[in-house]
Amino acid sequence: MMRSKLIFSCLVCLGFLLSGCIVFPYVYDTEPVTTPTDGWDAIETVTFEQTPLPTLDATEMPTEEPTPSPTAEVHTPTVVADPVQYSIFARQDENPFYLPNFAHPDAACEWMGIAGQIFDQDGLEVLGLVVQAGKSLPEPDVIGSSVTGSILSYGLGGYEIQIDEAPIETTETYWVQIMDEDGLVLSEKIYFDTFDDCDLNLIILNWVYRENQSEPKSMMTPEPAPTLEAYP
Repeated sequence: MMRSKLIFSCLVCLGFLLSGCIVFPYVYDTEPVTTPTDGWDAIETVTFEQTPLPTLDATEMPTEEPTPSPTAEVHTPTVVADPVQYSIFARQDENPFYLPNFAHPDAACEWMGIAGQIFDQDGLEVLGLVVQAGKSLPEPDVIGSSVTGSILSYGLGGYEIQIDEAPIETTETYWVQIMDEDGLVLSEKIYFDTFDDCDLNLIILNWVYRENQSEPKSMMTPEPAPTLEAYP
């Protein structure tokens, strides 16, 4: 009997415990949840305003100046006032030498000049060349000229040029040079001294052929070209 009551009491307690979920129900949020019909419609679209870039005036645009390219240095060649095309003739050794004016005895000491001859590679007098004399101070100037072979007082190819009316002392002020009848320069300018002495007022300056010099093309004889043998 006691066992039956105990069993009954256990069943009542078990039933009470099982009915607690109804006697003490959980409280839920009863607000209805709205389910969107279209998932993309529920997303709020956010619009960003774009700030326009400032427009620059063409006059305000920064300009870069081009960097100049390096300029090669230009070297200007030195121009020789009286270039020598063909230095064929040179001053003879121990020239000039000085003598009294024997060619013009009437002028005596009231004269000063330069004279001489031109010799070729065989030692013969050269005729028909122009000898020109000048003065470098106060400025370059041609005093006079003479043709070889025109003054026989100094030999078959003699020339003579008066450079002053009396002997004076100078140092490399006067010069003399050879050229052909067409003006082609055939020698360097030779500068010489003069003296204030009536026994030294005639300057003798002879010219000789300069060895181992390239002759002008007009004076060169072309060598015949070798004849090639026929191909067998």
